[in-house]
Amino acid sequence: MKSHLNLIPMKHRIRQTVMSGLKTWMIVYLISGLVLFAAAWRSWNQNSKQRIALNAAQLQYAPLERLEQELVQIRSETDSMQKRERLVLELSENRSMVALLGRLSIVANDCHGKININDFLLTAESNQDETYTKLTLSGVGVNDVAIAQFVAELRDCEMFTTVQLTSSGTSKTGEKLAKVYALECTF
Repeated sequence: MKSHLNLIPMKHRIRQTVMSGLKTWMIVYLISGLVLFAAAWRSWNQNSKQRIALNAAQLQYAPLERLEQELVQIRSETDSMQKRERLVLELSENRSMVALLGRLSIVANDCHGKININDFLLTAESNQDETYTKLTLSGVGVNDVAIAQFVAELRDCEMFTTVQLTSSGTSKTGEKLAKVYALECTF
């Protein structure tokens, strides 16, 4: 049996229960908020410390980064210079060929049309000590004097170290007799 009697009205009892629950939940929410605030504060502090350490590391790394950029720039300049050097070497080789053809044309022209160059062959040869280039020319001349003048002009042009007449003969072209020659020039 019941030994006591609750004379508090039901409305008031419900209100007391709700108020007591609200106080409890407010305390739980307040403690949870404080815990979350403390965790956020701690995380923010750690984050700011890491940002400071990162800035310090970036300041220490900045000179290395500049050196790396300079190294990349120097490498690209070196590559560019090597490409230009290869181009210059190729042009110098081609230019020497053009100069050779020009010199042969000038020397043949100095013979006043009495010499004709039919074939020429350029070969690279080497001895034990040195490598040299040999030019073999063959063609037709009006007479022995024209061929001798052509050989003398080639020797005088100072482009070749040696000029030798390797063969000379007579050939009939049409109704006229002509002299066929072969020369070897080294440079």
